[in-house]
Amino acid sequence: MRISINTDFENRDLVLDAYRKLKQNTYHDTVNLFLRKRIAEFETSKNFEQQIDKLTEYVSDLKNDSDKIPSDGILNTLLKKVDVLSLPKKIKNDNNSNSKGIFISNDRSQVDYDLESVNYFIDAPIALFILDVIWSLKAGVILDRTLHENCLGNRLKHFEDDKYNKSSPLFKIFHTQYKDWRDNALKCALNELDNKKDILFIGLDIKECYYHLGTDWKGIKDYLKKSVVDQSELVFLQSLTNVLREIYTKYHQISSPLLEKTHKSASEIQGLPIGLTSSQIIANWMLKNFDDKVIKKLQPSYYGRYVDDILIVMQSPDKEIIQGKNDTLIKELFVKTGLLEQKKNKTDSDKPTEFILSVLKNLEIQQEKFVIQHFDHKHSRAGLSEFKREIDEQASEFRFLPRGDDHRGLDECAFDIQYKGSINKLRSVIGLEENSTELSKYLSRKITQHRLCSDESVSEHIDQLFRFYKGRNIFDFCRLWEKVFILFLTNNREADCAKFYNTCKVTIEKLKYNDDEILKKVTNDANLYLNASLSLTLALREKDVLKNLKSKNLKKIINPGKNKIKMIQDLMISFRESNMLRHHFVSSPLLNYTDYSGNYLEFSPAEYKGLELSDKKEKFSPRYIHNDERKLFDIFDKITQIEKGKPLEFLLDESNENVPFVKHNSDTSIPDTSIPFIDVCFKTPAKENIRIGIVNLRVPEEDIGKSYHPRKKPNVSMDRQSVLYDLINEAIKKPKCDLVVFPELSIPLKWLSLMINQARKNQIGLVFGLEYWVVDDVALNLIVTVLPYKKDGQYLSTFVSLRIKNHYAPLEEFNLKSVGYSLPEVKKYYEKYCWNGCAFSAYYCFELANIHHRGLFRSELDFLIASVWNKDIKYYSNIIESVSRDLHCYVIQSNTSHYGDSRITAPQKNEVMDYVRVKGGTNPTLLKSNLNLEKLRNFQSSLYRPDDKSFKPTPAGYNHDKARNRARCEVCKYQL
Repeated sequence: MRISINTDFENRDLVLDAYRKLKQNTYHDTVNLFLRKRIAEFETSKNFEQQIDKLTEYVSDLKNDSDKIPSDGILNTLLKKVDVLSLPKKIKNDNNSNSKGIFISNDRSQVDYDLESVNYFIDAPIALFILDVIWSLKAGVILDRTLHENCLGNRLKHFEDDKYNKSSPLFKIFHTQYKDWRDNALKCALNELDNKKDILFIGLDIKECYYHLGTDWKGIKDYLKKSVVDQSELVFLQSLTNVLREIYTKYHQISSPLLEKTHKSASEIQGLPIGLTSSQIIANWMLKNFDDKVIKKLQPSYYGRYVDDILIVMQSPDKEIIQGKNDTLIKELFVKTGLLEQKKNKTDSDKPTEFILSVLKNLEIQQEKFVIQHFDHKHSRAGLSEFKREIDEQASEFRFLPRGDDHRGLDECAFDIQYKGSINKLRSVIGLEENSTELSKYLSRKITQHRLCSDESVSEHIDQLFRFYKGRNIFDFCRLWEKVFILFLTNNREADCAKFYNTCKVTIEKLKYNDDEILKKVTNDANLYLNASLSLTLALREKDVLKNLKSKNLKKIINPGKNKIKMIQDLMISFRESNMLRHHFVSSPLLNYTDYSGNYLEFSPAEYKGLELSDKKEKFSPRYIHNDERKLFDIFDKITQIEKGKPLEFLLDESNENVPFVKHNSDTSIPDTSIPFIDVCFKTPAKENIRIGIVNLRVPEEDIGKSYHPRKKPNVSMDRQSVLYDLINEAIKKPKCDLVVFPELSIPLKWLSLMINQARKNQIGLVFGLEYWVVDDVALNLIVTVLPYKKDGQYLSTFVSLRIKNHYAPLEEFNLKSVGYSLPEVKKYYEKYCWNGCAFSAYYCFELANIHHRGLFRSELDFLIASVWNKDIKYYSNIIESVSRDLHCYVIQSNTSHYGDSRITAPQKNEVMDYVRVKGGTNPTLLKSNLNLEKLRNFQSSLYRPDDKSFKPTPAGYNHDKARNRARCEVCKYQL
């Protein structure tokens, strides 16, 4: 198939787009801090624009070059700066016993630490990385299109010419691809067993793939020549490929002497540099022949490869072969079919036979990871089922919020005990292994818990962390140093940051290797990685962090002296200015996209006054900026400019960026009121039923008082956070809620972003009351509506509305004014939402006491939401029942459980009108109920029929045409 390539890009646009893709790809990478550091320093350098201009000129030359490299000296200058960076991969374990029996110790400390293996990364000027990404965008995508659909690792995101999005990442989301690779194999295996077929479940792993996998440059150029129609584009792609080959060659020249000492079998191979995007694409392309050969020879039910890990599900061969177990199966299935070849170990004949790929003889299969499992459909499949259950549980852990009362320590989370025999017998323990995945999850969980609230028990967790990070573990888990620093800083443990840094530094100096050159390099690079980890964390603090640090030890580390380079401090500023820090730890939305110089870790809405988004930070954003973040930023900006006595306009985003359609409408249903409403309409799929979650939660007066009292602080305790997390987790469990309603004043302002993030991530609607927000002695009581949708049909997004309460209750007004606050001057309005095919509005407690206001949407709604904090439940009960009948719609009320009467009421007879109704209770609860919108609309669309008792008759003056429009999903005539 010949492919026509889009050539509409201007050269500068192409360079900048490639740089953005490089930055995005590196931002989401959790390992290569070396490249993150390079990018930060590149973007914050004084000659950033000049370097972009030079590279643009070079790209122009490449487009005019006839299949050779321009000899203008630019490439040679860049190649001279190519280098290699290293990290310890594995440390020898001195605790092993040579005596009979088993020796186990939890002491990871050693006098010194012998390097067993090392990982290498390419280090080069960013200009070369940009050229690498341009090759991936232009030539790499052509190679990627040839790959088997079950090659799932490092796959490029393909775009049609008219749908190209510069903010989209270069590669498909890795964890989604990994999940598909693994889950599809399991699903296939279980399906085969269900169909009464015996199967083999095979897993194999290619040893040190990137180090041993060479590149067929001629094959790549020949394929490009065969595939590309446009001759000028072909010249460009061939020249780019030549440039890439030069980068690889230079890297091999630098790395080969090192590989000779650490990866001897790879020293003569021009392997793939770890850190280049092209390496990921070329690895897949080079392994394509093996993929095709396995599929042809074995004809498996499932074949999937994720980078160098392979899973195969196939029908089981004859019993005679099965009885031979692994050795026989490998020979029958892989050697005789020509997929693998046997290779005798020349230096040690006692070692097991090695197996190499027949199509790529430099690649060896890791014997210890060559696993073949046989499943007879007549016997138990507990192994597969249990494995799938554990995977589902792990996936849930990432989906659900960590409970604030989860007091499990590191000792309980980050270790795997290995047994042989009964788990009830201590002698069955044969090993104790640290688990990097569990450690990472533990740190993330604790950071999430502590970031938005304080916890008195943090000292215990810190002590466990220092017990864990000793000896070998410092090297084994170096990729998580950054998370440890963040956990310390989110708890203001500056002295512990310094202590941990010094512990790592002292341990690094104890490294040992039989070659001084390797030892010096790994030691220096490990220290560089440690400095980058600390700098990346400190970038979340104040720009001039030295002035505010309380720990003298940490000050000494950041600023070691006047005569020394302030490496950590300078790098910290580069990370901050380039916005390459970890955004999900910034406490206020898009604060890091401004010139704000304060502490990103502290929630500071007052600091938004006068702030503007930086054009450069937006232009080179390392991630997608969500619409709700922009919305919140604008709202914070508007609210912080409130002045006493001056009216506040709508806090609703009226641009078409956020939702498909927003329209002001003053043509109300009640002629004698001038209250306008705003239509907010979504072009989203209609639902016949909608599942509502109603929160029964106690909102103490004490907490409400703390939210606005000048001498008190809001209650953001771990216990309160735990309650909220439980409710959200319950809402997203199956059967998942479409929309959840909380009481008035139930969510602290500090947790606003958390709620919106959860709504977007889980695509669940939320309506809740925010605790008082006091600005310039004006007390705001806000009802928040968050509605999810998919932008362009695929990108998760949310619409956010913060509406100031139109009518403060008398006692509420008295309490606020008694401490010197005034009420906001607002232009009263309401909102009607047309979302998922349903029409609803949200009212805020005392607003329902206005008879004209609550009748505003007669004939317009499927349901009305009432978020309240109300003692007079008898009065409000009458209102709820009246509204249900007068508007002829469902009514959903969530009240503090101290007074109760949270309920979902329908315009039906008394015996069945309450779908949910709860008096109170001390335990927070989420109650779920389905609203049958189709049934309600069908009833409302027809005139009165005595035989239809499903609902109460519609009230006098009810507009049946509007009900018919809702039944046809024409809920808003302005809908796009």
